[in-house]
Amino acid sequence: MFTGAAGRARLDELMDAVHKGMASIAAAQEERAKLTATASEADRRVTVTVNADGIVIETRFAADVDELTYDEIAAAVTKATQRAAADVLARSADVMSGAQQGFGDIPAFDDLAADFPDFTKLVPTAPEVSLAPPPAASSPVADEDDW
Repeated sequence: MFTGAAGRARLDELMDAVHKGMASIAAAQEERAKLTATASEADRRVTVTVNADGIVIETRFAADVDELTYDEIAAAVTKATQRAAADVLARSADVMSGAQQGFGDIPAFDDLAADFPDFTKLVPTAPEVSLAPPPAASSPVADEDDW
């Protein structure tokens, strides 16, 4: 497969492509790690910012948030968080897809050796994660009277 001078030259090209692809991914990962997204709800009374992983890093309430009920505030926090997380997820995908294009010069395993299986096709697809709240019975929530 990689024997002789021509094989060694092809292997050198392949390794160069792999190193460039890895450098591209590392740069994209650095860029992605800096991403944040912010969303507001309830007429901008509730604002949530998430990091690149969709984890809340800041929650802000406007001075007039007390005009909302606790249930309205909770719903606004949830919706703002979901919107911000969806935004940062989409932007993360854009950043990372650009890096993956650098791997276009790398042949698939089955191109290198006809009998070698392409294991990337065996990776299962993750199921979609629910945005629904947990059932009330499994997660006790404080009543407004408890606050």
